[in-house]
Amino acid sequence: MKSIRSGLSVVGRKPGLVALIYAVNVFTALVIAVPLYIGLSRIVGPTGFGFDLAAGSNIVVWADIIESLSHVSAAAFVQVMWILPVVFLAKVVSSVGLINAIRDDGIRSFWPGVGQYGGRAIVLGLAYLLVTIVGTIGITILLAIGYSVFSGEVGTYRMTVYVVPSMFLIFFAIIDLFHDYSRIKLVKDEVPVMRCFFHGFAWPWRHRGSIAIYVFWYLGAAILLVFPTLLDTNMAASTIGGIVVLFLIQQVVMVLRSAVTVAWFGSEVTYYEKIDWSLAPMIAGDATGGESGLESSPAVST
Repeated sequence: MKSIRSGLSVVGRKPGLVALIYAVNVFTALVIAVPLYIGLSRIVGPTGFGFDLAAGSNIVVWADIIESLSHVSAAAFVQVMWILPVVFLAKVVSSVGLINAIRDDGIRSFWPGVGQYGGRAIVLGLAYLLVTIVGTIGITILLAIGYSVFSGEVGTYRMTVYVVPSMFLIFFAIIDLFHDYSRIKLVKDEVPVMRCFFHGFAWPWRHRGSIAIYVFWYLGAAILLVFPTLLDTNMAASTIGGIVVLFLIQQVVMVLRSAVTVAWFGSEVTYYEKIDWSLAPMIAGDATGGESGLESSPAVST
């Protein structure tokens, strides 16, 4: 809880970080929304349906459209595929800048962290991306086996509604947790990328508080992610005033999500530094040949 409160205090002490992360989120949202809108328009346009067909999520109609306009759908898919690397780069590079600005009681700043650690953070992110791809293939194989075992209507329904989303959510959350502490290690200790990579897999299991911190902020972020879907967007978008109000609410939600991101990394960095400092006397003792290092630690002797 001390680490969580410290993360919240970072938001109050460094509102500029929230603004920077908000700017990154707005940029990535535009990068996603504009090509996606163009791609969907190219698919829906020749059918005679309005663009609001996309909001209806009519799977049967969409399947017929994609089947009859396969060449247009393929072109739209290729058009939006370049979005993923851009979003990946923006998130990875901004995260190390954020960690650099938070660590050591916030005496550093965001942009030097981006410049100094951005390249290695991308390499580290690619390593985790490879793990994610391999893990996704493994889970897909397990799910295929599960579908063959539970082949009935009830079994298929439970697999689709409960098992599949749960397995992927848990898997991606675990990988993200490991990735967080790998990035913190990269910025804090400035060690080789592969050492940070393996460190991320081991550190959370040695210090279980990191898992509790992650779950706390994960739930908070999930609530903010689901909240906009609860709004009646069709009713709000029916008038000019409703559109303005809806836009403002969306911006407030994005600012809150940015604040959660800053507080999230603030909590994790604080917890990491707390453990790092608590282990420092023992590490110093090992280096000097002492039994525990406590006797030779300057911090203890004073």
